[in-house]
Amino acid sequence: MKIELAPLEGVTGHVYRKTFAEYYGGIDHYFTPFLNTGKLSGKFKTEVLPEKNPAAPLTPQILEHNPEIFLRIVQGIQALGYEEVNLNLGCPSKTVVNKGRGAGSFKVMDQVEKDLEGIFSKCPLKVSIKCRIGYQAPENTEEEGLQEAWINQTERMLNIFKQYPVSELIVHPRFGTEFYTGHARMEVFKKITEYVTGIPLTYNGDLNSVEDVKRLQEIVPVGNSFAGDIMIGRGAIANPRLAGKLQREFNAGAGQSTLNAGQGTLNAGIPGQDDSNWRKQFREFHKALVEGYLANYSGERPVVEKMKELWYYWGEFDNAIFLQGASSEKKTLVAKFVKEIRKSKSLAEYQANAGAIMSL
Repeated sequence: MKIELAPLEGVTGHVYRKTFAEYYGGIDHYFTPFLNTGKLSGKFKTEVLPEKNPAAPLTPQILEHNPEIFLRIVQGIQALGYEEVNLNLGCPSKTVVNKGRGAGSFKVMDQVEKDLEGIFSKCPLKVSIKCRIGYQAPENTEEEGLQEAWINQTERMLNIFKQYPVSELIVHPRFGTEFYTGHARMEVFKKITEYVTGIPLTYNGDLNSVEDVKRLQEIVPVGNSFAGDIMIGRGAIANPRLAGKLQREFNAGAGQSTLNAGQGTLNAGIPGQDDSNWRKQFREFHKALVEGYLANYSGERPVVEKMKELWYYWGEFDNAIFLQGASSEKKTLVAKFVKEIRKSKSLAEYQANAGAIMSL
Protein backbone atom coordinates (compact mmCIF):
# COMPACT_ATOMS: atom_id res chain seq x y z
CA MET A 1 0.00 0.00 0.00
CA LYS A 2 1.45 3.33 -1.10
CA ILE A 3 0.84 6.26 1.24
CA GLU A 4 0.74 9.77 -0.24
CA LEU A 5 0.47 13.14 1.50
CA ALA A 6 -2.31 15.37 0.18
CA PRO A 7 -1.37 18.91 -0.84
CA LEU A 8 -2.96 21.48 1.47
CA GLU A 9 -2.75 25.09 0.36
CA GLY A 10 -0.89 27.20 2.92
CA VAL A 11 0.13 24.16 4.98
CA THR A 12 2.18 21.51 3.15
CA GLY A 13 4.72 23.79 1.51
CA HIS A 14 8.37 22.85 1.08
CA VAL A 15 9.37 23.85 4.63
CA TYR A 16 6.67 21.66 6.14
CA ARG A 17 7.38 18.70 3.84
CA LYS A 18 11.12 18.77 4.52
CA THR A 19 10.70 19.06 8.28
CA PHE A 20 7.97 16.44 8.42
CA ALA A 21 10.14 13.97 6.49
CA GLU A 22 13.07 14.56 8.84
CA TYR A 23 11.11 14.04 12.06
CA TYR A 24 8.29 11.66 11.13
CA GLY A 25 8.38 10.32 7.57
CA GLY A 26 6.27 7.37 6.47
CA ILE A 27 5.16 9.12 3.27
CA ASP A 28 5.95 7.52 -0.08
CA HIS A 29 4.87 10.38 -2.34
CA TYR A 30 4.42 14.12 -1.78
CA PHE A 31 2.52 16.70 -3.84
CA THR A 32 3.00 20.45 -3.84
CA PRO A 33 0.02 22.70 -3.10
CA PHE A 34 -1.36 23.87 -6.42
CA LEU A 35 0.56 26.22 -8.68
CA ASN A 36 -1.92 28.71 -10.11
CA THR A 37 0.17 31.08 -12.15
CA GLY A 38 0.95 30.98 -15.84
CA LYS A 39 4.65 31.34 -15.15
CA LEU A 40 6.86 29.25 -12.89
CA SER A 41 8.55 32.01 -10.90
CA GLY A 42 8.80 33.53 -7.45
CA LYS A 43 7.33 31.49 -4.60
CA PHE A 44 5.90 28.95 -7.03
CA LYS A 45 9.35 28.15 -8.43
CA THR A 46 10.82 28.01 -4.93
CA GLU A 47 8.16 25.46 -4.04
CA VAL A 48 9.43 22.97 -6.62
CA LEU A 49 13.18 23.61 -6.56
CA PRO A 50 14.90 20.22 -6.04
CA GLU A 51 17.23 21.63 -3.37
CA LYS A 52 14.18 22.65 -1.33
CA ASN A 53 12.67 19.17 -1.60
CA PRO A 54 15.01 16.44 -0.36
CA ALA A 55 12.14 14.24 0.87
CA ALA A 56 10.36 11.41 -0.96
CA PRO A 57 9.28 11.63 -4.61
CA LEU A 58 7.48 14.92 -5.25
CA THR A 59 4.90 15.78 -7.89
CA PRO A 60 4.07 19.44 -8.61
CA GLN A 61 0.34 20.12 -8.76
CA ILE A 62 -1.17 22.53 -11.30
CA LEU A 63 -4.58 24.16 -10.82
CA GLU A 64 -5.08 25.45 -14.37
CA HIS A 65 -6.55 23.13 -17.04
CA ASN A 66 -6.25 25.64 -19.86
CA PRO A 67 -3.76 23.84 -22.15
CA GLU A 68 -1.70 26.92 -23.03
CA ILE A 69 -1.20 27.93 -19.40
CA PHE A 70 -0.79 24.34 -18.20
CA LEU A 71 1.91 23.55 -20.76
CA ARG A 72 3.74 26.81 -20.04
CA ILE A 73 4.02 25.81 -16.37
CA VAL A 74 5.07 22.29 -17.39
CA GLN A 75 8.03 23.70 -19.33
CA GLY A 76 9.51 25.15 -16.15
CA ILE A 77 8.75 22.00 -14.16
CA GLN A 78 10.34 19.74 -16.77
CA ALA A 79 13.48 21.91 -16.79
CA LEU A 80 13.91 21.11 -13.10
CA GLY A 81 13.96 17.37 -13.80
CA TYR A 82 10.42 16.35 -12.89
CA GLU A 83 8.76 13.52 -14.81
CA GLU A 84 5.15 13.97 -13.70
CA VAL A 85 2.64 16.69 -12.83
CA ASN A 86 -0.74 16.51 -11.14
CA LEU A 87 -3.86 18.35 -12.32
CA ASN A 88 -6.11 19.64 -9.54
CA LEU A 89 -9.77 19.15 -10.45
CA GLY A 90 -10.92 18.89 -6.85
CA CYS A 91 -10.30 22.11 -4.91
CA PRO A 92 -13.68 23.25 -3.46
CA SER A 93 -12.67 26.87 -2.73
CA LYS A 94 -15.28 29.27 -4.10
CA THR A 95 -12.67 31.58 -5.63
CA VAL A 96 -11.32 28.58 -7.55
CA VAL A 97 -14.68 27.00 -8.40
CA ASN A 98 -16.13 30.27 -9.74
CA LYS A 99 -13.44 30.24 -12.44
CA GLY A 100 -14.35 26.72 -13.54
CA ARG A 101 -11.25 25.25 -11.93
CA GLY A 102 -10.79 22.70 -9.17
CA ALA A 103 -14.13 21.08 -8.32
CA GLY A 104 -15.71 23.75 -10.54
CA SER A 105 -14.43 21.77 -13.52
CA PHE A 106 -17.54 19.60 -13.12
CA LYS A 107 -19.57 22.67 -14.13
CA VAL A 108 -17.68 23.00 -17.43
CA MET A 109 -17.08 19.40 -18.45
CA ASP A 110 -17.31 20.06 -22.18
CA GLN A 111 -14.48 22.56 -21.83
CA VAL A 112 -12.50 20.18 -19.62
CA GLU A 113 -12.74 17.50 -22.30
CA LYS A 114 -11.33 19.88 -24.91
CA ASP A 115 -8.63 21.07 -22.52
CA LEU A 116 -7.51 17.55 -21.62
CA GLU A 117 -7.16 16.76 -25.31
CA GLY A 118 -4.83 19.75 -25.63
CA ILE A 119 -2.91 18.76 -22.51
CA PHE A 120 -2.42 15.06 -23.19
CA SER A 121 -1.60 15.55 -26.87
CA LYS A 122 1.33 17.83 -26.08
CA CYS A 123 2.45 17.36 -22.48
CA PRO A 124 5.93 15.76 -22.32
CA LEU A 125 5.39 14.61 -18.73
CA LYS A 126 3.07 12.07 -17.16
CA VAL A 127 -0.15 13.62 -15.89
CA SER A 128 -2.09 12.43 -12.85
CA ILE A 129 -5.40 13.92 -11.74
CA LYS A 130 -6.91 14.65 -8.33
CA CYS A 131 -10.67 15.16 -8.28
CA ARG A 132 -13.91 14.92 -6.36
CA ILE A 133 -17.04 13.00 -7.43
CA GLY A 134 -18.80 16.13 -8.66
CA TYR A 135 -19.45 19.74 -7.81
CA GLN A 136 -23.10 20.03 -6.76
CA ALA A 137 -24.17 17.67 -3.99
CA PRO A 138 -27.69 16.32 -4.64
CA GLU A 139 -30.52 17.55 -2.41
CA ASN A 140 -31.55 13.94 -2.03
CA THR A 141 -28.50 12.14 -0.66
CA GLU A 142 -30.26 8.78 -0.60
CA GLU A 143 -29.56 6.18 -3.31
CA GLU A 144 -31.81 7.81 -5.91
CA GLY A 145 -30.19 11.22 -5.61
CA LEU A 146 -26.68 9.80 -5.59
CA GLN A 147 -27.45 7.73 -8.69
CA GLU A 148 -28.57 10.86 -10.55
CA ALA A 149 -25.41 12.67 -9.47
CA TRP A 150 -23.38 9.66 -10.59
CA ILE A 151 -24.85 9.79 -14.09
CA ASN A 152 -24.73 13.57 -14.52
CA GLN A 153 -21.41 14.28 -12.84
CA THR A 154 -19.20 11.39 -11.72
CA GLU A 155 -19.69 8.97 -14.60
CA ARG A 156 -19.55 11.72 -17.19
CA MET A 157 -16.22 13.02 -15.90
CA LEU A 158 -14.80 9.50 -15.55
CA ASN A 159 -15.67 8.85 -19.19
CA ILE A 160 -13.59 11.90 -20.11
CA PHE A 161 -10.64 10.68 -18.06
CA LYS A 162 -10.84 7.21 -19.62
CA GLN A 163 -9.96 8.70 -23.01
CA TYR A 164 -6.46 9.67 -21.86
CA PRO A 165 -3.36 8.00 -20.37
CA VAL A 166 -3.89 9.36 -16.86
CA SER A 167 -0.97 8.10 -14.76
CA GLU A 168 -2.97 8.10 -11.50
CA LEU A 169 -6.48 9.17 -10.52
CA ILE A 170 -6.80 10.33 -6.91
CA VAL A 171 -10.43 10.57 -5.83
CA HIS A 172 -11.87 12.35 -2.80
CA PRO A 173 -15.47 11.05 -2.75
CA ARG A 174 -17.24 14.24 -1.71
CA PHE A 175 -18.94 16.85 -3.85
CA GLY A 176 -17.36 20.28 -4.12
CA THR A 177 -20.27 22.03 -2.38
CA GLU A 178 -19.77 19.78 0.64
CA PHE A 179 -16.23 21.03 1.22
CA TYR A 180 -15.23 18.77 4.16
CA THR A 181 -18.63 18.32 5.82
CA GLY A 182 -20.34 15.00 6.33
CA HIS A 183 -18.41 11.89 5.43
CA ALA A 184 -16.41 10.82 2.40
CA ARG A 185 -18.49 8.30 0.43
CA MET A 186 -16.35 5.18 0.34
CA GLU A 187 -19.20 3.30 -1.35
CA VAL A 188 -19.03 5.70 -4.31
CA PHE A 189 -15.28 5.15 -4.55
CA LYS A 190 -15.96 1.41 -4.63
CA LYS A 191 -18.27 2.00 -7.58
CA ILE A 192 -15.49 3.96 -9.29
CA THR A 193 -13.06 1.05 -8.84
CA GLU A 194 -15.59 -1.19 -10.59
CA TYR A 195 -16.13 1.30 -13.42
CA VAL A 196 -12.60 2.47 -14.17
CA THR A 197 -9.99 0.12 -15.58
CA GLY A 198 -6.56 0.97 -16.87
CA ILE A 199 -6.03 4.01 -14.63
CA PRO A 200 -4.35 3.43 -11.23
CA LEU A 201 -6.71 4.64 -8.51
CA THR A 202 -5.89 6.20 -5.13
CA TYR A 203 -8.38 6.86 -2.35
CA ASN A 204 -8.42 10.16 -0.42
CA GLY A 205 -10.78 11.35 2.33
CA ASP A 206 -11.40 10.91 6.08
CA LEU A 207 -8.46 8.60 6.74
CA ASN A 208 -7.45 9.78 10.20
CA SER A 209 -6.55 6.52 11.91
CA VAL A 210 -5.61 2.89 11.41
CA GLU A 211 -9.28 2.03 11.98
CA ASP A 212 -10.37 4.34 9.15
CA VAL A 213 -8.06 2.57 6.70
CA LYS A 214 -9.31 -0.82 7.86
CA ARG A 215 -12.86 0.37 7.22
CA LEU A 216 -11.87 1.45 3.71
CA GLN A 217 -10.38 -1.98 3.07
CA GLU A 218 -13.60 -3.65 4.26
CA ILE A 219 -15.74 -1.53 1.92
CA VAL A 220 -13.42 -1.30 -1.10
CA PRO A 221 -11.56 -4.51 -1.96
CA VAL A 222 -8.34 -4.40 -3.90
CA GLY A 223 -8.91 -5.20 -7.53
CA ASN A 224 -9.13 -3.82 -11.05
CA SER A 225 -7.22 -0.53 -10.96
CA PHE A 226 -7.21 -0.14 -7.16
CA ALA A 227 -4.14 -1.56 -5.45
CA GLY A 228 -5.09 -0.20 -2.04
CA ASP A 229 -3.10 3.04 -2.35
CA ILE A 230 -4.22 5.96 -0.19
CA MET A 231 -3.66 9.68 0.20
CA ILE A 232 -3.86 11.17 3.69
CA GLY A 233 -4.16 14.88 4.36
CA ARG A 234 -5.72 16.70 7.30
CA GLY A 235 -5.42 13.65 9.55
CA ALA A 236 -1.70 13.42 8.86
CA ILE A 237 -1.22 17.10 9.75
CA ALA A 238 -3.28 16.76 12.94
CA ASN A 239 -1.29 13.71 14.02
CA PRO A 240 2.15 13.70 12.35
CA ARG A 241 2.70 10.16 13.63
CA LEU A 242 -0.16 8.78 11.54
CA ALA A 243 1.80 7.92 8.38
CA GLY A 244 4.38 5.95 10.36
CA LYS A 245 1.63 4.07 12.18
CA LEU A 246 -0.02 3.17 8.89
CA GLN A 247 3.28 1.94 7.48
CA ARG A 248 3.82 -0.29 10.48
CA GLU A 249 0.26 -1.62 10.44
CA PHE A 250 -0.20 -2.25 6.72
CA ASN A 251 3.27 -2.46 5.19
CA ALA A 252 5.13 -4.07 8.09
CA GLY A 253 7.71 -1.29 7.88
CA ALA A 254 9.41 -2.87 4.90
CA GLY A 255 10.22 -1.74 1.42
CA GLN A 256 8.68 1.74 1.60
CA SER A 257 10.69 4.52 0.07
CA THR A 258 10.64 6.98 2.95
CA LEU A 259 10.59 4.80 6.01
CA ASN A 260 14.30 5.27 6.52
CA ALA A 261 14.42 8.81 5.18
CA GLY A 262 12.69 10.47 8.09
CA GLN A 263 14.79 9.33 11.00
CA GLY A 264 15.54 12.69 12.60
CA THR A 265 17.50 12.66 15.85
CA LEU A 266 14.70 11.16 17.91
CA ASN A 267 13.54 8.26 15.76
CA ALA A 268 14.82 4.75 15.83
CA GLY A 269 13.14 2.42 13.37
CA ILE A 270 9.88 3.50 11.83
CA PRO A 271 9.37 7.27 11.99
CA GLY A 272 6.66 8.44 14.34
CA GLN A 273 6.49 5.25 16.39
CA ASP A 274 8.34 6.16 19.59
CA ASP A 275 5.29 6.16 21.86
CA SER A 276 7.24 6.97 25.02
CA ASN A 277 8.93 9.99 23.51
CA TRP A 278 6.25 11.53 21.30
CA ARG A 279 6.09 14.82 23.18
CA LYS A 280 9.82 15.46 22.93
CA GLN A 281 9.70 14.42 19.29
CA PHE A 282 6.92 16.90 18.61
CA ARG A 283 8.74 19.73 20.40
CA GLU A 284 11.80 19.16 18.23
CA PHE A 285 9.61 19.02 15.13
CA HIS A 286 7.88 22.25 16.16
CA LYS A 287 11.20 23.98 16.83
CA ALA A 288 12.56 22.92 13.44
CA LEU A 289 9.41 24.15 11.70
CA VAL A 290 9.64 27.60 13.28
CA GLU A 291 13.33 27.82 12.37
CA GLY A 292 12.57 26.70 8.82
CA TYR A 293 9.88 29.33 8.36
CA LEU A 294 12.10 32.05 9.84
CA ALA A 295 14.80 31.13 7.33
CA ASN A 296 12.37 31.32 4.40
CA TYR A 297 10.11 34.24 5.27
CA SER A 298 10.77 37.91 5.88
CA GLY A 299 10.02 38.86 9.48
CA GLU A 300 8.15 37.14 12.29
CA ARG A 301 4.57 37.93 11.25
CA PRO A 302 4.22 35.38 8.41
CA VAL A 303 5.85 32.75 10.61
CA VAL A 304 3.35 33.35 13.41
CA GLU A 305 0.47 33.14 10.91
CA LYS A 306 1.79 29.84 9.53
CA MET A 307 2.01 28.33 12.99
CA LYS A 308 -1.45 29.58 13.97
CA GLU A 309 -2.95 27.64 11.08
CA LEU A 310 -1.17 24.45 12.11
CA TRP A 311 -2.59 24.60 15.64
CA TYR A 312 -6.09 24.15 14.25
CA TYR A 313 -4.94 20.68 13.26
CA TRP A 314 -2.74 19.93 16.29
CA GLY A 315 -5.21 21.21 18.89
CA GLU A 316 -8.73 21.07 17.43
CA PHE A 317 -9.03 18.55 14.58
CA ASP A 318 -10.73 15.18 15.17
CA ASN A 319 -7.49 13.25 15.65
CA ALA A 320 -5.38 16.16 16.96
CA ILE A 321 -2.19 14.87 18.51
CA PHE A 322 -2.73 16.87 21.72
CA LEU A 323 -6.29 15.63 22.20
CA GLN A 324 -5.69 11.91 21.81
CA GLY A 325 -6.26 10.18 25.13
CA ALA A 326 -6.51 13.54 26.88
CA SER A 327 -8.76 14.10 29.89
CA SER A 328 -11.60 16.60 29.65
CA GLU A 329 -9.58 18.95 31.86
CA LYS A 330 -6.58 18.78 29.55
CA LYS A 331 -8.77 19.28 26.46
CA THR A 332 -10.16 22.43 28.07
CA LEU A 333 -6.63 23.74 28.67
CA VAL A 334 -5.58 22.93 25.10
CA ALA A 335 -8.61 24.83 23.79
CA LYS A 336 -7.76 27.78 26.03
CA PHE A 337 -4.18 28.07 24.78
CA VAL A 338 -5.16 27.51 21.13
CA LYS A 339 -7.41 30.57 21.49
CA GLU A 340 -4.47 32.50 22.94
CA ILE A 341 -2.30 31.36 20.05
CA ARG A 342 -4.83 32.85 17.63
CA LYS A 343 -4.49 36.19 19.42
CA SER A 344 -0.68 36.13 19.34
CA LYS A 345 0.84 39.14 17.60
CA SER A 346 4.53 38.40 18.15
CA LEU A 347 6.66 35.30 17.89
CA ALA A 348 7.50 35.50 21.60
CA GLU A 349 3.81 35.59 22.50
CA TYR A 350 3.12 32.68 20.16
CA GLN A 351 6.00 30.62 21.58
CA ALA A 352 4.76 31.13 25.14
CA ASN A 353 1.28 29.86 24.34
CA ALA A 354 2.47 26.97 22.17
CA GLY A 355 4.96 26.02 24.86
CA ALA A 356 2.16 25.90 27.40
CA ILE A 357 0.30 23.31 25.31
CA MET A 358 3.41 21.23 24.68
CA SER A 359 4.08 21.13 28.44
CA LEU A 360 0.63 19.86 29.41
